[in-house]
This record gives sequence, structure tokens and C-alpha cells, in this order.
Amino acid sequence: MTQLFISHSSRDDAFVRELRAALADHGQAGWVDSRELRGGEPLWLEIKKAIDAASAYAVVVSTDALQSRWVGKELRHALLVQEQRGQDQFPVIPLSLNNTKLGVLEEFFGEEPVYIPVSSDAGGVEAAMNAILVAVGQRLPADVAPTPQPKAEPLEELVLELTDLKFQEKDGVRRASARARLVYEPATPGQPDVHSAQSWRFVAPLGPIEAEDLRWYLEGYAVWPSHYFRDRARQVEANLVEWGKRLHEAAIPVAHTANVMQAWARIDAHAGRRFSVHVDTSLIADAPEAEVLAAREAATTLLGLPWELLYDGQAFLFQGARPTRVRRRLPGTEAFDVPVVATPIRILLVTARPEDDACGYIDHRASALPLVEAMEALPGLVKIHVLDPPTLPALRDELDRARTERKPYHVVHFDGHGVYDRRVGLGGLCFEEPQDTGKLEKRRHATVFTDALGPLLRDHRIPLVFLEACQTAQAEKASESVASEFLKVGVASVVAMSHSVLVETARRFVDAFYRALAGGKRVGDAMLAGQRALKDDTFRGRIFGAGEFRLEDWFVPVLFQEKDDPQLFKMAPAKQTVDDFKTRLATRFGELPKEPETGFVGRSRELLALQRLLRTERYAVVRGQGGEGKTALAAEFARWMVRSHQTHRTAFVSVESHGNLRAVVDALGRQLVGAGFTGAGDLDDAIQQVERALREQATLLVVDNMESILLPPFMREETPEALSAEAHEALTAILTLCARLLRAGETRLIFTSRE
Repeated sequence: MTQLFISHSSRDDAFVRELRAALADHGQAGWVDSRELRGGEPLWLEIKKAIDAASAYAVVVSTDALQSRWVGKELRHALLVQEQRGQDQFPVIPLSLNNTKLGVLEEFFGEEPVYIPVSSDAGGVEAAMNAILVAVGQRLPADVAPTPQPKAEPLEELVLELTDLKFQEKDGVRRASARARLVYEPATPGQPDVHSAQSWRFVAPLGPIEAEDLRWYLEGYAVWPSHYFRDRARQVEANLVEWGKRLHEAAIPVAHTANVMQAWARIDAHAGRRFSVHVDTSLIADAPEAEVLAAREAATTLLGLPWELLYDGQAFLFQGARPTRVRRRLPGTEAFDVPVVATPIRILLVTARPEDDACGYIDHRASALPLVEAMEALPGLVKIHVLDPPTLPALRDELDRARTERKPYHVVHFDGHGVYDRRVGLGGLCFEEPQDTGKLEKRRHATVFTDALGPLLRDHRIPLVFLEACQTAQAEKASESVASEFLKVGVASVVAMSHSVLVETARRFVDAFYRALAGGKRVGDAMLAGQRALKDDTFRGRIFGAGEFRLEDWFVPVLFQEKDDPQLFKMAPAKQTVDDFKTRLATRFGELPKEPETGFVGRSRELLALQRLLRTERYAVVRGQGGEGKTALAAEFARWMVRSHQTHRTAFVSVESHGNLRAVVDALGRQLVGAGFTGAGDLDDAIQQVERALREQATLLVVDNMESILLPPFMREETPEALSAEAHEALTAILTLCARLLRAGETRLIFTSRE
């Protein structure tokens, strides 16, 4: 491993710490004074020795570094070393931090040096890594086309304004209605809006019968897709087009909206298009309480209509080369600050998994894993925090902490169950019961309704909340209720589910949605990508004895949004940056066994139990018979913890092949310290190097096959005393080492054993 001396001001320690860690993952050791020097050592003598011993030198040029006498001394000495060895043998590399140049110190070089631009912003280290590795001779330069920056296109918009909400009854059927007006809002600033020539009375074209058919299809048939119900299911699927036509005719009646649609038809063929349903529940002052309640109920009904089904006679609006995005809006009645969207984008992942009579268990990674995978395309630009425990008090504390530290969350993704209480007209989300956080399984649920969730989120100005309430028969109207409440208290965009969704549906939608978001798309465009992914492939699994199961459920994910549609990611990392990150990620997995070719399937409950246990305990033991998959479980858990940002790295050692203390230290040090590490010399010094690595980065250690150094019970009485003592000594030494390492930093440890 080559060594790079990094000269910098102490005020740039945070950036340099991140830089050194990234270099180490690429096999390039970095010498940093704060890490290498001990108190009492002769400072300048040790620094000169370190520069002389290095194979390259880098100076972090910043405004603080230019004021540092030490940086100047180190640079002068490095240039003397370069003069003696030659530029190819000892490169001196100026790293221009945030566009800072050396100024008069450039005279030391004799000619103007070539700077490598680096940034202290999110993703800055990752973006500069390729250029640094080229400069130190680890790879050759290549002429690669730059990655284009994503740019959100302007959107032409049709707005269906619904006011004066009430119910009307005809032929014994009670339906929500509203005064309607269609408005075309051009994307070009200064171009006037076009309003429909007159308003009309909009009456919901889909009533209780259609709503019940949809509910049965999405929440009944989807859960129990028996061939006995296949004909009814095919009829519902056929009705989707007819229902979409009815919605379109009621929302855009030709007699009242011809002038608007003529203006709409003249827009550029490549322009982005959006259709917004704007529902206003406000009534005149002092309106009777009965009318107020009826307006609110009508609003929930109108918002709950499947607007995504809008069909213009040729196709659903979201289809084709000129797709129209569909969303729901509410009138703004409060003045909120503009949401701050700046990298790193911070995502709070709330995966609530209670298990009781009201809430069935769902794989806790079904949606979380696609989210994590999508965000890996944005190295350094995303920070994920898994809320643990997923309780209401923990959520409140985490949001308050983030706000106090001025590191607010941009995305809150709730994955769990939703409910709707018809008695009080409130939707809610099912968190885990706070009193059960000590239990590894069978935690109870705690329903938190919008009257508590709303005040909790007020003023946080979260740009995006993703509500994923899966597989619960009680979810009817919960998403609409919770989503609309979140919009009222300042959440800019809310993705919700109009019905319960299959786990497979949620997984596919989450994957496409977050990949589009990571690619620089607006939230509305990401919705479009997710809906298309569901529509293009309706396969949802196989039914035993009945073959493939297919479902038309692309219209279940819905979007509630303010007027503006945010673009969370306005920059795209270069392909080389992403490739380098994948290399770093593989390094951070240490020597974990490879993932099975078929992928890791099942064992979700065990993975979740480990995650819960290691939140409060420093170590865990996975015990089972041979061939039951203990090693595979521990390795998958370690990979998940690293990928979900719950720990930085992992290291793996099997005592079956490393059966004594020195061998274990050697294996761990090779993964945590570097490829050149050896435990052959002073053992305590070697352990200290491992401890230092553990203090610097949160690490999960996996010590596999502990039974290899345990005497089997049937041999204990027959084994010679000397052999028994030797095995006991090896076991004691390894366990003593593990106890010592667990005291370093945020280290956690998993043992696997048959005994």
C-alpha cells in the first residue's frame, strides 16, 4: 500500500478525515498528523520523517491553510524531496478546496501547478477520488465524457378547481359534488392563465358500487386470487377504462372547457404536462356545522377518486410520449417558508413492524432495500437514518435533533400499516408501542392519528413524505386523510397509497420512484416512473396450482402536493464516481462470504431481531445446527447494516480457519487497517492498530464458527486434560480480544456457533 502525506489546516480536519477514509478504501494509505503523532514527540522531526517516507504528498489548499505556518513548512520540504527523487517518483499535489488557490505560495513550484478541485460539500470527496488516484499513479488518466447535469423541465398545467363541496342524492345514491372550473396555467412566466368560460357542477362519476369493486379487487382479490373470482376480477380490469372515461368527461366537459383545451392543444409537443385536482373545503364564514362536516367528507371522497385513471378516449393520461402527471392539491391557508433542498439529502426511514391482531408482519426490507439501492447511485449526496425504535417519541426526538443541529430531513419514508377511524374521521399510522422496545418480536402497535401527527410535523417543512401503508384491510381512506393533513401543516409533497398494496407492488414502485428521483427527476416525474413500472409489468407472483398472478394496480400510488414540485437532486455524479463508490462499498464489506447467486431469501424476522438486539446490546450470538444458514444470515445482516448506513463497515473472520488469537488479529487487521497489516510482530501494537480503526469508524464484526474451538459435549470427558486446556486457552484469548475490541468506538459483534 502506497502512502500519501496529507498536509492541511486543523480547521479542515473534517474534510481530511473523510478524504483519508476514502483513500484507504482504495488501497491508498493517508498520513495525517492528528492521527499519527503522539504527545511528547518532536513535532517537526516526525513530520519530516513522514514526508520522507511517503510516496506522494498532497496539500489541501484552503483559506485556513494559507494562514498556517506549518502547511508552508511542509510544502517547502515536500518540494525538496520531489527535487531529489523526481516528479514521477514523488508527486506533489495541490488540492484546491472550494476553489482556493495557493497565491504567492505558487512561487515554490517554479511554475503554476495543476490543481485538483475538491469540495467540502456533500459528495465532494467522492467526486475528486478519480483525479487523486490518477495523480498518485494508481490509475492512468482517461478521456471520459462528463455526466450531464439533470435539469427539470418546465411543466404546463391543467388545474381542476373544486369548491362549494357538498353531497347530492339521485336515484338513492349519495355522491360528492362541487362547483368546478378548469384553468390552464402556462409554464412560460408572464403568459396569462386561461380559465374555462364558465363553471359547472361536478358530480363524482364513480359512486359506492365502483368504489367497492375497486376495494375488492385491490384488497380482496389481490390477497386471495382464487380462480373462482377470476371472472369478476377481469370485469373490474375492463371497467378501468370506462371509469377513466367517466372521470375525464366529468372533469373536462367539452361544453364548458373548449377554450381551455384549445389553448392546451397548442403547447409544444415536448413540454411537460400535469393535471392537478385542487380541492377547497372552505365555506362562507359562520356556515352551519353540518355543512362544514359535509364539505370535509366530500373533500375526502373527491380526493379519493382514482384520478390516475383519467382516460381521454385513446389512452390513460400517464401513457404515451406526452404523458400527463396527475396530483392532488389543497389551498394554502398558512404562510410557510420555502423548503430548503440542499445536499446531502437526508432520508429518515421509519420501518414500523408491530405484530399483533391488528397488524400482520411484513418483510422490513421489502421497500427499504430498493430505496437503499437507488440511493447508492448518489455517493456522498445522501444520508440515510433508520429510526430505531420506530415509535412516535423517537420520531419526535429525531426530528427535533435534526432541526436543532440545522441538518433537517428532506425525506421521511414511513413503511408500515395505516388505519382509518370512521367514528372520528381520522386517518393514522401504526407505530410500534414504546413500552415494547425491549422485545425482539411480537411488539404491539400504537396508532397515531393525524391530530397528533399534524402538530408533530408542523413547521419542519419536509419536502417529501412517502406513506407506504401495506396490506391492511383497515387502510381505506387512511392515506388520503393522513396525506391531506400533512400537506396542511407544511409538508411539500406526500406520496400515499389509495388502497392497501401488495408487498411486491410496493417494492417495484419504490424502486422505480427513488431511481427516478436519484436521476434528477421531480417528485411528479418520479411518480410517473413508478406508475409506468407497475403498468408495464403487471406480474405480481405465482399462485400455487394456478400459474401467474397479474394485477392492475398502477393507479394506487397517489401524489398530494403544494403548487411547486421540488427537484431534490440537481447534480449527477460522474459514472467513474459511482464506479469508485461501488469499489469502496465492496471494501467496506471486508471478507464477508459472497451473497448466494439466488440472492438472500427469507429470514426477515431474524434479521430484524438482530437489528433490534444490537441497538441495546454490544454483541449477539446466532446459534443453530450445521447447514441452517447461520453464516449466510450473519453476512447478509452485516451487508444490510453497511448499505443502510447503520454502520460504516464490517469485518469477518472464521475461527474454523483462524483458530488462535494471532490469526484472528491478523485477519481483522487486514480488513480494517489495510492489506499490508500483519499480526506477526508485537501483538499488542497490532491490536492497538485494530482498535484505532474501530474508534474511527463504526464497525460490525462477525466471528464465525465459534464451535470450532469449543470441545463437543460428547468429547469433554474423554479428551486429555492438556488438549482441553489448550482449547480453553484459545477460546479465552479470542473472547478476551472480542471484549477488548467491543470497548472501541461504536463496535458491534456477532458470533455464530452450533453450541
